[in-house]
Amino acid sequence: MKKSNNINWITPFEVTIMKAKCPKEHVNFMIEAVTLLLDNEILCKELDASDGLVGNVTNEVHVPQLAGTEGINNWIKEQAKKYVNRNFKKNESEYNKYQKAYFSQEPKISITSEWVVRMNPGDFNPAHFHTNCHLSGLIYLKIPEGFDEDAGGNIHFLHGNPADYYENQYQVVPKVGDMYLWPSWLQHFVYPYKCEGERWVMPFNILISHGEIKGV
Repeated sequence: MKKSNNINWITPFEVTIMKAKCPKEHVNFMIEAVTLLLDNEILCKELDASDGLVGNVTNEVHVPQLAGTEGINNWIKEQAKKYVNRNFKKNESEYNKYQKAYFSQEPKISITSEWVVRMNPGDFNPAHFHTNCHLSGLIYLKIPEGFDEDAGGNIHFLHGNPADYYENQYQVVPKVGDMYLWPSWLQHFVYPYKCEGERWVMPFNILISHGEIKGV
């Protein structure tokens, strides 16, 4: 809440979206791994993730948890921890003693699911949110040339309803290596794009726990 003279500006419904640049070595590893994965029709069928997802896209494939994925997964967990700790500091003054005792503990971060979404011109993802997790995110792995001039492939975040004096959408222009992290309940969607080439993105879901409260 911001205060100016005798006026209080109250903003209780803020939503925080985190943006970070994934290290090139992790991005390059995933690009190589995903290339091999998507070129293998048998693996794509075995690891197909489309049944539990809403997108009208070329492929949605679970990411196998290989030894090499530890690097990018550990980096994702570090970013999630930063998100959680920032949220605690931001809201600490509003918490009661039990909430403070719980959220002040070191968060345990678990990646519950990771998959690759392969899109081609005309593909789209309707408005949706993610369930059974606390945070959701993605990392862009491949973007077609000229994509920044074709707003159709941008990710749009939705919060509330459109109204006067309120902008309920925020859109992001994808760049390779960019990671975005947000509350899992936040709706988002992608319109179809027209430029030639494939769009690869690796979404993921995260669960957070803080352990038992002691000594309160």
